[in-house]
Amino acid sequence: MLIAVLSGCGGSSDSSLPATTPISTQPQTPAPPSTDIAGFTLVWQDEFNGPDIDTNSWNFETGNGTDFDLPPGWGNDELQIYTSTPQNATVAEDAGESVLMITARADDSDGYTSARMTTENKVSIRYGKVITSMKLPETQGMWPAFWMLGDNIDEVSWPGSGEIDILELLGHKPDKTFHTIHYVNGEQSYKNNGNEYLNATKFSEDYHEFMLDWTPESLTFSVDGNEAHTILITNDMKEFQRSFHLLLNIAVGGRLPGSPDDTTVFPQTMYVDYIRVYEQDGFTPAAPPALDLDEETVGGPTGEADPTSAIQEGFDGFGTIRFARFGAGGEPDWFDSNNAVDGDQSVRFNYPGGSWGGAWIAMDTSADFSSFSSADLVFALNRPANVTGIEIKLEGANQTSDGSLFLENYTSTDLGNGWEEFRIPIADFVADGLELDQIAVPFALWNPTDADGNFPPADILFDAIRLE
Repeated sequence: MLIAVLSGCGGSSDSSLPATTPISTQPQTPAPPSTDIAGFTLVWQDEFNGPDIDTNSWNFETGNGTDFDLPPGWGNDELQIYTSTPQNATVAEDAGESVLMITARADDSDGYTSARMTTENKVSIRYGKVITSMKLPETQGMWPAFWMLGDNIDEVSWPGSGEIDILELLGHKPDKTFHTIHYVNGEQSYKNNGNEYLNATKFSEDYHEFMLDWTPESLTFSVDGNEAHTILITNDMKEFQRSFHLLLNIAVGGRLPGSPDDTTVFPQTMYVDYIRVYEQDGFTPAAPPALDLDEETVGGPTGEADPTSAIQEGFDGFGTIRFARFGAGGEPDWFDSNNAVDGDQSVRFNYPGGSWGGAWIAMDTSADFSSFSSADLVFALNRPANVTGIEIKLEGANQTSDGSLFLENYTSTDLGNGWEEFRIPIADFVADGLELDQIAVPFALWNPTDADGNFPPADILFDAIRLE
């Protein structure tokens, strides 16, 4: 194992701190002998003995995600604003033990605050055992997590960096934890592999020990010494042969837990007694594999189609273009089609169904579309009768700049032979958050759904795209 220590988730609003006992000012003390594990050496720890959070080990990531090139809501539709204040993260006593407390709160403006801490660029882990003792929150809308991201997150977009969720909990399921990994497989598709652990009691009632045992061959998750999930690392899971850093947070709301409701109680706290990292004695790992962005990024070439086949003949406003895709197994392949309304060919996106996903036209060089501010995005579409919902999206080079609209909110013109033409004002995309100065994705089709909101298998053809 390699570890490098580098210097330098509606209730009533509650603005008060939880009842705590002040910690005496004293240096961090070594872990007692009971932390010994045969065949392993303790190489890093935080016992949270105070008096403050150790900023030599921990950073705070604050805000709503936009400062980290994520959409508002940290890419998960979360509701909280992360802060670095003691109201949201502090070291104090709980039941006589000095612990880290991360607390989610409702504020006076119908919003929420919480904290997100990370060891990025300070503590780096590759293989070994990661062990923590925690007591977790319980109420609708809470999403506490102890997890890891690849240290190369700034070089390769998620999930190519890899993610290891040592534990997650959804506040409305207080007796279950979830243990999952996320990565890009050999077919350049997003994949996850996880399992849940059902406990006899709620995780909010007492402290429990969670462990990740990570080797070059496998990842094993345990709860109180009981195996929760084991994943074998295959050759196309290179992410898990590289180093990672740690994260702690409570999200409020989001895609998994849903939003707080009338049953939600604030404040809610995640208590962390300790985190300890061990390396295996006598083990020298091989060098990590070199990063190959073409191989380890979701949305690589798939199918056979020329994206220019979908552009109106004579329109050249997008420059050199290519296709890309992303999703949780619902992203499409693309193919040329002889069924066209402009020229000889259109493009067919083949969606497998069963999950969310999309694909888009990406411009090799972003462009200023300010001159098109009063124009319309015009395109022809041919879809199965059971597909009633499709998201149309335009994006800027800055990932925080995008506009998403839904075809069911627009009226089409019948072109015959199953084709319909849509005309959507660029101003509508701008109203949804798109900035026109650096457009990188001028056309994207996401998440075709049926009347029940399911993701059906579907072939969707499109053609004659232009701005006018």
